[in-house]
Amino acid sequence: MHLLCGGFAAQHASEDAEAKTGDIRKEAENAENPKKSRQNETTNMMGKTSENINSSPVTGQNCPKQGPGDLLCRVQRDITGILVEQQKFFFNEKDLQVCMAQELTKRKWTVHMEYHVPVTDGFVAGSNIRYPWNEKTMYVDLVVEENNLFVPVELKYKTRAIKGQPMVYRFGEEIKTDGIIKNQSAQDIGRYAFWKDVKRLELLNKRFDNVVGGIAVFVTNDSTYTYLPKTDRPPLVGYYDFRMYDPKNSVISGRLSWRENGERTDKDIPATLCNFCLDGQYVIPQWESYTSAHNKDFGKNKMSFMALPVT
Repeated sequence: MHLLCGGFAAQHASEDAEAKTGDIRKEAENAENPKKSRQNETTNMMGKTSENINSSPVTGQNCPKQGPGDLLCRVQRDITGILVEQQKFFFNEKDLQVCMAQELTKRKWTVHMEYHVPVTDGFVAGSNIRYPWNEKTMYVDLVVEENNLFVPVELKYKTRAIKGQPMVYRFGEEIKTDGIIKNQSAQDIGRYAFWKDVKRLELLNKRFDNVVGGIAVFVTNDSTYTYLPKTDRPPLVGYYDFRMYDPKNSVISGRLSWRENGERTDKDIPATLCNFCLDGQYVIPQWESYTSAHNKDFGKNKMSFMALPVT
């Protein structure tokens, strides 16, 4: 350190000493809790915008060059890129899952499908971590693995019916179809299912040291999910806590619950739709959209998607 005038040098010396003390404390904390260390690294690195980043040519997303944050970011970037490049309608959620697994494998990822995690007496995989739902197994759609580090991925696909006859390719031929996409409705349940996925990813990240975060993906051609109609504004709907669009970019965190003025409330919801608490704080990502490259006549039936990283 160069000698500077007056108290400025003393101030910097003091700051340097405090910084070193803080580093020592962090090293001690990280040694005691390597999982917390990795979570902190992931959180910090995902937010960096310095020169130590890689830029995606497909999505423009920046990723740190190394560390758990790099892995989580690269998986998210590839998932987003695959959806943009595919530009297709999917028959159903299973079709989306299989397509995503195949495309990730083409990009040299190790991918596990239908990854089962046991829930015993209400606790996750023999731990003391409580599982909010009355289920004996957690079914994870995909798990991406690299160097014994894991990123679980949950995929949701919610649709409304398409008018007309969309084109599909089967055995090398282009074929018109009827009813390729069903009208699923029940958008309040769809919203709940997305945030349930976020919570389940949090539990996996908390339970397993080698899980470095997760990604919750939602794909839909139902525009109801992608904006906030007048009927979605509080206090008019019971599912407001589970909203998937927020023009104010407010943070979604803490307890998510059904409100008393909706169709489903705390008093009458089944156990499968129980209220729960998020550990993290999340800003809903911007929705991205595309129109099927093989169905230009159905421009109004665009697909929208978002991928939320969970740490």
